[in-house]
Amino acid sequence: MPFPTKPVSFGSKAECGLVALMELASSYATGLILRVTEIASRQSIPNRYLEQIFAMLRCGHPFSSVRGPLGLSANPVTD
Repeated sequence: MPFPTKPVSFGSKAECGLVALMELASSYATGLILRVTEIASRQSIPNRYLEQIFAMLRCGHPFSSVRGPLGLSANPVTD
């Protein structure tokens, strides 16, 4: 069966979530723990919007997160 000829399109939340997860994954190799505010700033995503997306993603457990004095920090789960 051939691949579809139309490109796949994502909704805004899905696209922002995927971009944020890719940012998180790319920092994992360096051992850095990123704050949501850092990811939001780098990717030009509103901070509150990204926090809402990460709240939904936490249900699936692709990463662990901690709210601290500098905001929400995230690190990929390695299990």
